[in-house]
Amino acid sequence: MDRPDLLLDAPPRQPWAAFQRTGDVVLTVGAGPLAGVNRAFQSLLEGRPARATHAMMVVAPGLYLDSGPRSGVALVPAERYIIAPMGPRVGRRRRLAAVFRHPAPDQLDRLAPELVRAVQEMVGQPYNYALFLKPRRPPEADRSSFCCELVVKVFERLGLSLLPGRRAATVLPETLAAALAAQGWPEVSALYRRGLEAAGPGRG
Repeated sequence: MDRPDLLLDAPPRQPWAAFQRTGDVVLTVGAGPLAGVNRAFQSLLEGRPARATHAMMVVAPGLYLDSGPRSGVALVPAERYIIAPMGPRVGRRRRLAAVFRHPAPDQLDRLAPELVRAVQEMVGQPYNYALFLKPRRPPEADRSSFCCELVVKVFERLGLSLLPGRRAATVLPETLAAALAAQGWPEVSALYRRGLEAAGPGRG
């Protein structure tokens, strides 16, 4: 999607509107050996088993704001982002690890114009390959993000700090999951698993 402002007028998209809400933080775990290394590294740093290797945000039902090495920061339709519920026959798809929802989602609905501006500022930015080693810069000069860093920055632009006092570039998926749970964000993973199963293979 080249026009993030169209998010304000987009009609609800099915089946995504049945289980997704703007602001949902979606945590996934990739397939393959690198995912195992990622989780082991996070577990060592955070002192607890890490569930996820990637994070993204729902900006509207059926549309994710994501940052990856290939695309940088981009809006990704849910049909193109293959997520499967956890299970023994997932294969090499990315698996759903957890989803957290803002405890006052109506508040995010009221912040829709600010969200659109934040998305407009960030879409097209490159991926932050330096990760937490990235030099410190003023917010207006910080023009790259990896996955969790992006989620934290979007909420900061909405005036909602997810990890007060912590630099966005140091936030890992497990850091984010623990912070959201501690702040009372309800986990809606079961709702997403049912929704993804209903969406069918290759959707979500």
